Amino acid sequence: LFNSSYLNIGGAKLNLPLNSLYNKELTYDEIVIFPLNKDQQTTSWPLIQISETDELTQQVFKDIDQLNQIQSLIYDCAINSCENLLICAPTGAGKTNIALLTVLRELKLCFNEKKIKLNEIKVVYIAPMKALASEITQKFNKSLSFLNLK
Repeated sequence: LFNSSYLNIGGAKLNLPLNSLYNKELTYDEIVIFPLNKDQQTTSWPLIQISETDELTQQVFKDIDQLNQIQSLIYDCAINSCENLLICAPTGAGKTNIALLTVLRELKLCFNEKKIKLNEIKVVYIAPMKALASEITQKFNKSLSFLNLK
């Protein structure tokens, strides 16, 4: 699904999907990524079973058995890397859970360092609408309630 050559923008190496377009303009770079056709889509990506994750992840995702395909695909980068993520997926695809995975990554770092108190942690989630921000806040509060985070 991905080109074998890397694109280097601002020092970051990007591996673009097949049939994507890259245009370098005078004042910006334009990248166009087209959606996959049905015959290009794959369902063979192994799904991450929540029972096979660490204890903290299991508690946060206690209401589900496994991550969906896009969450499973992004899981390693979201939970083990400090790389920036840009997720473009339809409504209901699980982007909120991916964001929650990145929050978990930061929480684990705090627990490992044992220097930062939970009341000193802040998560900033930017949403285009107040209703969506409220929905995300409720989801995060519910998922992280066992840590007494608000």
